[in-house]
Amino acid sequence: MNRSLSLLALASALALTAGCNRAEDQNQVARDVAEARQEAAENNAEASRDAAEEIRDAAQDSGPASADAREATVEGQKDIAIAQAEGRHKVALEGCDALKGDAQEACKDRADAELDAAKADAKQSAAATQQQNR
Repeated sequence: MNRSLSLLALASALALTAGCNRAEDQNQVARDVAEARQEAAENNAEASRDAAEEIRDAAQDSGPASADAREATVEGQKDIAIAQAEGRHKVALEGCDALKGDAQEACKDRADAELDAAKADAKQSAAATQQQNR
């Protein structure tokens, strides 16, 4: 009985890992990439709308040349840059699914590293701009 359970567990584990890092059908990858691009475009548009609203509100409350308005502009630009990076990341990850094995894993690692770098750049740029505005 114990041996049967062990074999069953082993077989299940092998079945699960066999599905990892397998290349998806090219047509499915193309659909997934297109869907990710559409979602990214929608998220980018939403980030732009949100940033514009924050800038407008700050300008109405404190005046268009106020520190609050400048801060809202910088934060909005950072948020837009991050939304764009996240969109590129999603598209890249979907494209990685066309690969298999180590190539797929390397592709995903590269996409993750690019996202991390883009977020860091956006934050650093916002901090530098805020420092200049003071």
